Amino acid sequence: MSSTLLTWLESLEKSWKAKDIDAAVALFRSCKEYQEDPFQPILTTDAEIRHIWQGITDQREIELKFDILTETPKTSVIRWYAKLLESDERHHEYDGIYVVDFSDNGECISFKQWWNTGPVS
Repeated sequence: MSSTLLTWLESLEKSWKAKDIDAAVALFRSCKEYQEDPFQPILTTDAEIRHIWQGITDQREIELKFDILTETPKTSVIRWYAKLLESDERHHEYDGIYVVDFSDNGECISFKQWWNTGPVS
């Protein structure tokens, strides 16, 4: 795993668990395309990305895991898993994919993801 990808994933995990929306949005500051779901519009502004990340404020007991599926100098595909307590006071599990493109200087310039989720029994 490249140091760019490792640093980026560590920063993502840290900002998510700390509910630090400013730090999360900063990871996407150079992003030209941010897409949370393939059926949703592509987001292009900090304000749009911030709005999406507001959803982490009610999450608790966050557990994250990342598996690198493939990595090139420009593009990484990561499978991610999360288990957390949502605002409905139920634990949920997520299993998803990130496709992240990086610039030559290591900034995220494109981010796309999709996931499946369900309550934990």
